Amino acid sequence: QFGKAFKPYHKYIATVYADGDSMGDYGNGLDVEGNRAFSDRLLEFGIEADRLIESYGGESVFIGGDDLMFFAPVKLDAEKNIFTLVRALEDAFKKVGPLSLSFGIAITYYKHPMNEALELSRYTLDNAKKQFKLRGKNALAFDLVKHSGQSIKGVLQKDSEEDSAYRLFFKLLNTTIKGGNFINSITYTLDYHKSTLSELKSKNEKGEHNYPDANDRVANFFNNNFNEQIHKDNPEFMKMIIELTQKLYDKYTVELHENGEEVEGTHPLHKLYAMLRFIHFITSDEQ
Repeated sequence: QFGKAFKPYHKYIATVYADGDSMGDYGNGLDVEGNRAFSDRLLEFGIEADRLIESYGGESVFIGGDDLMFFAPVKLDAEKNIFTLVRALEDAFKKVGPLSLSFGIAITYYKHPMNEALELSRYTLDNAKKQFKLRGKNALAFDLVKHSGQSIKGVLQKDSEEDSAYRLFFKLLNTTIKGGNFINSITYTLDYHKSTLSELKSKNEKGEHNYPDANDRVANFFNNNFNEQIHKDNPEFMKMIIELTQKLYDKYTVELHENGEEVEGTHPLHKLYAMLRFIHFITSDEQ
């Protein structure tokens, strides 16, 4: 009935949990009058959050103070997707005070058990907060569970700087792509050269780059390895991937368990893979 307008992502639902960061600490620093005003602002935020979710096409399950739980479509159109809704809620929350919201997003197939999707979104939120506990939280984590069982996980800190990795991800989401099916090939090539990229952006004990021209080297790496016509047809997209790679390596370091194994999702390239695979998911006709 819908023909080509019906895309694979239409069969998926986003289950979202959001929770304010360090709310207790903030409230404890207020007097009685301040707490009353704080409660009023939280109430106003709840009303605005419900309006934003509904206007996007989602459905609120509960909204209580700084706690949100709702269902929503993965993508509405070329400009609106689940992450733009997160940004809108984030902006609305700024009126509450100098605080932040962390988000856990589970994206699952429409036949996926609802209780498991709920549990996954909560687990994703908790993990995101733990990963950035020492850096103010303000985290965004998503887990896209494909119908095949494949899981695509990403965790970011929601930096406000315009040139941050978080903001670049949003720019990538809204960039027009010609022949979007080439995105997965980028992740395969990057994974194959993972050690090379990590060496180019490596740092010494003082936290300084071992190669002062590291960003130029990364740009040259991309230009040499992604020089086919499909890449030339998407110059803006490729330029932003280069910049995003540089920003991710500058901000994030690989965290290790006591046994020396990498903590899942902490490697800069793994964060990039998750972003690119989500973009592929909402732009490709592949199941």
